[in-house]
Amino acid sequence: EAEKFLPGRWLQPGTANTGGAKSNYAQITFLHGPRSCIGMGFAKSEFKCLLAAVAGRFEMEMADPNEKVWPAGVITTKPVHGMHVKMKKVEGW
Repeated sequence: EAEKFLPGRWLQPGTANTGGAKSNYAQITFLHGPRSCIGMGFAKSEFKCLLAAVAGRFEMEMADPNEKVWPAGVITTKPVHGMHVKMKKVEGW
């Protein structure tokens, strides 16, 4: 269900929180084993803080709800034509 926005897939108690992947080795963003990225834990923690700050401060929606977003990239994954969103500031956050 990669095409669906399901944030709960990362919040399953008592699991490795792999996002539905069969194992940590299914996603090679940071690699694993003796040659894994030494900054993996820090990068994941930093991203969680950034995401919490942005997601809590703004309401977001696709600029065009019918737009299909296609992933691309070699080293990093990004939308082919970008991702156009509308952001509205949440007052009092």
